[in-house]
Amino acid sequence: MQFQNYYNILGVKNTASQTDIKKAYRKLALKYHPDKNEDKVKSKEKFIKIKEAYEVLKDTDKRQKFDNLIKQAKQTYNNTTTQQNYYKSDYTKYKEDLYRDVYARDETDSLFSSFFNYFFGRKKSRSSYSFLYNGKDIKGKITIDFEEAFTGSNRILNVVGEKLRVTIKPGVKNNHLLKLKNKGDYSELGTNRGDLIVRIKINPHSIYKRKLNDLYRDIFVNIYTVLLGGKVK
Repeated sequence: MQFQNYYNILGVKNTASQTDIKKAYRKLALKYHPDKNEDKVKSKEKFIKIKEAYEVLKDTDKRQKFDNLIKQAKQTYNNTTTQQNYYKSDYTKYKEDLYRDVYARDETDSLFSSFFNYFFGRKKSRSSYSFLYNGKDIKGKITIDFEEAFTGSNRILNVVGEKLRVTIKPGVKNNHLLKLKNKGDYSELGTNRGDLIVRIKINPHSIYKRKLNDLYRDIFVNIYTVLLGGKVK
């Protein structure tokens, strides 16, 4: 089991903020993405290490566990060579052998290193890069008055720090889905955005009911008017 220094992999200090860690990750992931390099084998190996490092350092609990691991090694041994060998001590070696016995058949399919799997409990992962380039869709709801459904309306939404004007056309139906392309969340690399999907909800009217494009209302008619006919106000 080879020790992985996740700070060195991302090229950041152990005091780096989450913003700096994410920025370093995006830069390296974009640089070493297999689809962007001719040598896909080497770039994939590098890319996976970068992804593994980010998986640990972006998570508060995992990062704390990793920091404690380094701190424990430094307290026990004083030189760099011995720190590396700390993970090869008799007790750790025994646990490493046990790890191999349990996960040997999955080793070729494992995305991350045995170091990650051992210390952070990840047995098996599948390679997936789409989330790096494709942002997530954002779903929301706009509620309008009954009259606005016939006249049309506008709303200003704040999406990912950006103000967007949403135009609601006349004749919109209840539960209509309005899709705004590339107005959703940004991808991990800050490139493509997902879509903004807004559901239009129409408040009911106190008098009128809508069926397709027609309006209906209930009125009270006395028995004499029903039998003899007449006008109803």
